[in-house]
Amino acid sequence: MAPPTGTVPHFLQVAPADAARPAGCTFSITLKGDSIAPNPPGTKRPPSDAQLFCFDTQDAAENSIATDARSYKVHVPASTETLRCSGKQLLTDCKAVLVITGKLLCDPPSLKTILDPPESIQQMGEIFGSVEGMVVKNFLDGMSKNVQGLGGGAYFFNSLEQIDKYLGSELWTQLHGGTEWQDVCYEKYEVVALQC
Repeated sequence: MAPPTGTVPHFLQVAPADAARPAGCTFSITLKGDSIAPNPPGTKRPPSDAQLFCFDTQDAAENSIATDARSYKVHVPASTETLRCSGKQLLTDCKAVLVITGKLLCDPPSLKTILDPPESIQQMGEIFGSVEGMVVKNFLDGMSKNVQGLGGGAYFFNSLEQIDKYLGSELWTQLHGGTEWQDVCYEKYEVVALQC
């Protein structure tokens, strides 16, 4: 089966490298941990390999949380708009993944509060869709107990180099400073394999 090219997942799960692919998983990405060259504000997670499991239904995502996995709900309208504005294909153009999360300080602690207005969705699409090398930003809200209250993004890029360029950019400095959050953490991965 060919990888889906234009539909963002509704739920994402970052799981250990040895985790078995769960039932109900729409597609999965095998990831090789990589170091981050720039020094953005926050903590860089030490490189380690992982699996990224993607789901289209909440039941499948909730019933398939692997041990030590972190499960997130994706804000689909804003994420879809970033993909549309980038003009790229969801998986065929994805060669690297950046995961950024932080403890949200808004009330309630959810990106949904920020992203629901239609003008916000359009603005996010224009901002992230124009980042060089970015395929899509999947806007994340923590779902499993180990990430409740966290928000951020799983960014798909054309290359590892584009991730470092983004994290070292003035745009990221502005975005980080303009977000109400703390304890920001970064993870960078090379895409090893895609499975649908």
